[in-house]
Amino acid sequence: MATLENFFLVMTLHPEVQKKAQKELDDIVGNDRLPTFNDGPYLPYIDCIIKEIWRWNTAVPFAAHSLSKDDEYRGYFIPANTVVMVNNWALTHNEEWYPDPMAFTSERHMEPRRSSLPQPPPDPWTLAFGFGRRSCPGIHLAESFLYIVVVTTLATFSILPEVAAEGNAVPPTVEHLSGAIRIVPRSPGAAELLLLATS
Repeated sequence: MATLENFFLVMTLHPEVQKKAQKELDDIVGNDRLPTFNDGPYLPYIDCIIKEIWRWNTAVPFAAHSLSKDDEYRGYFIPANTVVMVNNWALTHNEEWYPDPMAFTSERHMEPRRSSLPQPPPDPWTLAFGFGRRSCPGIHLAESFLYIVVVTTLATFSILPEVAAEGNAVPPTVEHLSGAIRIVPRSPGAAELLLLATS
């Protein structure tokens, strides 16, 4: 749920990203149907947005593992049953992998950008769900859920900041507090598609 909140926050903070993603959807999917999972391979910019959402504000900043046997790491002895915390936040905000890590920059996941680094940074998706045999078993469900919500929302709605009583837009702050945004149908056709999909 936190990752989905991050999506709405980012779209409100970065209307230019929202417009670019909607243009990609309009060009590839059109306006007479809702996007499906089959469209995913043809939506590279939206794929970059989703990767950056996983990276930018990691929903679970730490992953805990317990050692089943004694181990050693870089000269440090770690006895069996020790709980080891992996700092996912530090990994997804590593400046060597992701320059200017506090900025939401979906383009950083485009191939030319990745290949300009000494070695490509890890896909944030692989960092967000833990590691090894004990990684989150819901990883594929979460990925599929986020994708279908993102593409359906962007195809049918515009995500806008809250409007104050004077009529001025109130941009949200990057904090998980109570607040409001507006989600409005992009067009009468988009509203019709939603009605058809739910009937």
